Amino acid sequence: MKENKGMTRRQFLKHAAFGAAGLAALSILGPGVLTSAAAEGEATAAAVIGTNPLDLAKRTVLLNNGVEMPVLGLGTFGLNNTQAENSAYWALKAGHRLIDTASAYNNEAAVGRGIKRAIDEGIVKREEIFVTTKLWPTGGYNAGGIDSALQKLGLEYIDLMLLHQPMGDYITGYKAMEEAVAAGKLRAIGISNFSAAQIEEIMAVATIKPAVQQVETHLYHQQGTMMEYLNNYGTVLEAWFPLGGRGNTATFFDIPEVQEIAAAHGKLPVQVIIRWHLQSGHVCIPGSINEAHIQENANVFDFELTADEMAKLNALNKNAPYLYYEDQDKTDEHTLELYRKGLACFEGNAPTYHLELQDHPVIVWDYHSLMLAVKFLFSVKLTAEKNPMSLCEHCRMVFYAPRADSRFCSAECRNKALKKP
Repeated sequence: MKENKGMTRRQFLKHAAFGAAGLAALSILGPGVLTSAAAEGEATAAAVIGTNPLDLAKRTVLLNNGVEMPVLGLGTFGLNNTQAENSAYWALKAGHRLIDTASAYNNEAAVGRGIKRAIDEGIVKREEIFVTTKLWPTGGYNAGGIDSALQKLGLEYIDLMLLHQPMGDYITGYKAMEEAVAAGKLRAIGISNFSAAQIEEIMAVATIKPAVQQVETHLYHQQGTMMEYLNNYGTVLEAWFPLGGRGNTATFFDIPEVQEIAAAHGKLPVQVIIRWHLQSGHVCIPGSINEAHIQENANVFDFELTADEMAKLNALNKNAPYLYYEDQDKTDEHTLELYRKGLACFEGNAPTYHLELQDHPVIVWDYHSLMLAVKFLFSVKLTAEKNPMSLCEHCRMVFYAPRADSRFCSAECRNKALKKP
């Protein structure tokens, strides 16, 4: 087989097809050549599996409150309004039934329009769609934030609402979500990016256990300790950055073990990674603005990774997140000071935070942008890897850069800067 490094999705699939056909033929010759993970028992490098096992035949997981949630869907972080509307529509058209958005993404209304298009065209019914959104701590951890999300999405109820960050008065925010469940506005509630200690604060006053914890999870940061902790409450782990995040996907697709397994199954590296998430018990929400990629991401239910293959992928874990939080072991004091100033700004309801980044003023709109800016300044110290961030020459926002010479965070900014229509 030809070298796969640097291939596109379709190039890889084309070159892998012959090898997969050969393996399929071998499986006919005798039992046990392509046995299932269930038949092979536990992997030698076994990951922690959640107490709520994912039903991959039904493509759902039963949450701890009895609500069924799809196990695979679309994430919309970083998508502008046009992208979010189209991607939500394409995802539902491709068979996805889980759409994830957030107040901080500033695209809830666009996601709602994409959902409405799919419903109006008869592609799907509202009751078949599982919509997740998240409250932002700046003025949003209350009933008003919940009602605002409903209004923007154009929905009578939201299937899952999360507290987006452990900032501000998240206890009051959680209680507001519990009240919204009783009022029929929300079907399930949970948290995002919370530590075990912060979840314990929630549990001390909660009448409803968090159904979901959404947190950075990928091959290099597999969250085994968090999974084990969440099992105490029957809380499902949902992975953001499931493919490593923008700017890191190519790194994951080029991992030799991933490519080897993809070739064995006649699948794409992205499909192997998504399948690993599902068999590990993670709800998975990869983002994309490419209709073909969204379709490919949905095509992961016609094969199964063996126990040995799962073990190879589990062994890739480095406990290395791409987005750092306040961690004295990984972050120096100057970075922490920037971080704390940013948190103080958001908790004080200030709309923006100004940083001096490499002698350029940068306006940071949200928490994620703040963390990107901090990481941008100290990327070498934090990751010892090539910096995947850049600074938009038009809006001055820090963004994930697919190439080192990327100048703009979006086509809109590029067109405005170059004065194109």
